[in-house]
Amino acid sequence: MAIDLALQADEALTLDADVPSLARVLELASGIHQDAVCLAALAVDSARDGGASWSLVAEAANVSAASARARWSKTKVTKLLHSRMTPRLQKVGDRPARTDAERHLPVVASTRDSTEALARALRALQQHSPLSEEDIARRTDLPPAIVSQALQGDILPSWPVIYMLAHVLGGHPPDLRLLWERARGVPIARDPATARRRLAAALRGARLASAGPDRTGMTKACDVPAEELDAFVARPTVPDWVILRALVVRLGGDPADFRLLWAACQDDTRPHREEPDTA
Repeated sequence: MAIDLALQADEALTLDADVPSLARVLELASGIHQDAVCLAALAVDSARDGGASWSLVAEAANVSAASARARWSKTKVTKLLHSRMTPRLQKVGDRPARTDAERHLPVVASTRDSTEALARALRALQQHSPLSEEDIARRTDLPPAIVSQALQGDILPSWPVIYMLAHVLGGHPPDLRLLWERARGVPIARDPATARRRLAAALRGARLASAGPDRTGMTKACDVPAEELDAFVARPTVPDWVILRALVVRLGGDPADFRLLWAACQDDTRPHREEPDTA
C-alpha cells in the first residue's frame, strides 16, 4: 500500500495542473487520500495485534481512546480494505484498473504446499467461527466462489483478501502473513524493529496451519515447559534457536524461514517490556 502511494504521488509530480490533466490529478489525489487512510488503519491494526492498547494508539494519534477505537475497529478496517478494492482508473488511458479479485493467482506445483498451508490456517479459523462460507462472502463482499476457493487452497489470493478473511473469522491477519509470503514468493524482510512481533505471529500461523497440535505433543518435541512454550507463541519472546527449530519442525513449518526472523531478533538490541492492554 505504501508502494502504491509512492507510485501515485510520483505520477502526480509528472502532471501539469492544466485543464487536460486536471481530471487525472484529482483522481490521483482521491486515490492517495484513500490509500493514506487505509495505510493508517493497517498500521493501527498491526500495532493492536502486537499488543498496543487503545490508550497508546490514542496517544500516538493525538485523539481520545474512544475516538481511536471507533475510527480503527476491526470492522472499520475490514470495510476500508474492501472499499480500496473497487476498480480505479489506471495510468494508461481510461481502462479500468484490475480489482483485487482479478489478482488472485492460480496454484501451480511450486506453490501447492505453501498455498495449502495458508488454506489450512484459514480453515482452522473458520472452525472456531460460527460463520459459513456464505456469511463470510456477505461480510467481506467477496464473490462466494473466491471465498470457497481460498479456503480450499484452489487459488492464492492477494494480501488484502487474506487480511479481510482473517478479520471476519476472528483471527489476527499478521499471523497468516508469513504463510502468504511463502506462497507468493515474497522475500522475508529482515527488520530487527519488527522481528520479535513477526516471529510470534509466524509461530501462531504455523500452529493454525498444522491444525493446532496439543501442548503436550509440542512440549515433548521441544523439551520445554508448557508455560514457556505458550510464551513463545503468545508474545514477542525469543527462544534459543535449537528450541525454536524443534517447534517449527513439529508444526510442519520451514526452519529456514524462521531462521531469518530469529536472526533479525538477535540484531534487535532495544530493551523490551510487556505492556498490558488495559483498554
